[in-house]
Amino acid sequence: MKKKPILSDMSKISEDMMGPGKCKEYSIYVDPHSTPDFVKEEKRRVIPAFPIIYEIADHTWQVNEFGMSSFYVLAGRERGLVIDCGCGSIDAKSLIEHLCSLPYEVAITHGHGDHCGAMCQFEKVWIFPEDIPLIRDGFRVNQQLWENPNIWGSFPARYPDGTPMDAPGCTAGGKAYYDYTNLTFMGIDPEHLPEMQELKDGQRFDLGGRSVEVLHMPGHTKGCAVFIDPKTRIAFTGDSFNQSFRLAGNTAAENVKLLKKLQKHCSEFDRMFPGHTAVGANTANFSQSPQLLPDVIRAYQSIADGTAVVKEKVLHGRTIKVAVYGKAEVELDGKPLQDEKP
Repeated sequence: MKKKPILSDMSKISEDMMGPGKCKEYSIYVDPHSTPDFVKEEKRRVIPAFPIIYEIADHTWQVNEFGMSSFYVLAGRERGLVIDCGCGSIDAKSLIEHLCSLPYEVAITHGHGDHCGAMCQFEKVWIFPEDIPLIRDGFRVNQQLWENPNIWGSFPARYPDGTPMDAPGCTAGGKAYYDYTNLTFMGIDPEHLPEMQELKDGQRFDLGGRSVEVLHMPGHTKGCAVFIDPKTRIAFTGDSFNQSFRLAGNTAAENVKLLKKLQKHCSEFDRMFPGHTAVGANTANFSQSPQLLPDVIRAYQSIADGTAVVKEKVLHGRTIKVAVYGKAEVELDGKPLQDEKP
């Protein structure tokens, strides 16, 4: 009989990894140009607190790294799959191996620091080749960790159908809720990166009784990935489809095309979990409903057609313009309305 993945006793994990006075110490790579003065030390400890772990489906865990970002641990009968590895403020590898006792692969949704910050703990990771240059720019990746807006403020929390949550503190940053006194990150050392194996569009990870498909969704970055798990009927969308929608590097028409590609798989999932849930100080952990997809597509289409309904809103202290359709709001990123057709 094959050994089943099990979740170890939580108190044991806490004691081993992050209990008060017993936090693991490890060497970190410190880029003197991208790290604030108050954390420039050879060794630091992980935050003396336990990250929030949600069991979102059978043998499927979400790790909320103190409101900054989320990563996911999936286990089949024979293997595990880790989707992203967080910011690197915790010993992600030890935590993963407490959750899943099987051999596992690590796959990165895109090459931003808040999603790949612990990657140097692993011998190899999977990533689309378009984002490998981002990883190799260690200075920028490390800098992104301190620029994470969810530390200082937060995107407005939303219910699964996209309705904004109107509650006191729902836009507060993680700093207002978690103890960031000892916050530091492992950092990315460009000279000692893991082996980067290239993802391919349509690739599948066979975990044993559970097969996870990879979609290439360039937009937020050129190498963004979405992972679809029909077994649990969940799509893990990284930053391709999260609480903030913007044109990023694409035209509106290109985003319509990409999201329709994701929409074609809607028969395989009922929930979408992005790379940021329960963000900042908000611990409400909602998935996003696929029913939000058509509204986002129509919002982008209206930008492409030049017919968008545009309004202004304040986000992280700056005024932005968004195109609105139904419950979707798409940031224009300062770009004019497009007149192209998809």
